[in-house]
Amino acid sequence: MARFHFEAEAHTVVARERGLVWSWMSKLPDSLRAFPLINDAIEIVPDERYELVLGPFGIKDLAMEVRAEMDVTKRAPAELVFESVPGTGNTDMRVTLLLDAAGASRTRVTVKLWVSPRAEVPRLMPVGMVAKAARATATIGLEQALKKARRTLEAKTAAS
Repeated sequence: MARFHFEAEAHTVVARERGLVWSWMSKLPDSLRAFPLINDAIEIVPDERYELVLGPFGIKDLAMEVRAEMDVTKRAPAELVFESVPGTGNTDMRVTLLLDAAGASRTRVTVKLWVSPRAEVPRLMPVGMVAKAARATATIGLEQALKKARRTLEAKTAAS
């Protein structure tokens, strides 16, 4: 049996200025629910700790739901960091959302993800291939999540 970890990253540009994007994204847990990868964001300590439920990921019998309690660090107006609380859930992870001005009334949103599932990979399965597939799946999922979050944010702030 072996464990693995992987990283993924995705970007989008939102047609809103950075302060407005920050205002919306930093309203947890509501903004978290706009990301389709997140099935639930359960508030444990408001603005400090949440239990996130993601997935399921994988196929058929190999599919699993990712759960972790996450500590939140807000570095206004440019960075949100979610880091799993050791010993909680079934996955260690770190998620960073970065906001950069991208011209007049535009914000580049970058999501960086580091994940290490606690489930071990059976010895007969090549760990490198499992990690590569997980990274590809997470990258596509992040890209789709950012598209939905961008549309949601632009729609909710259209009158602003």
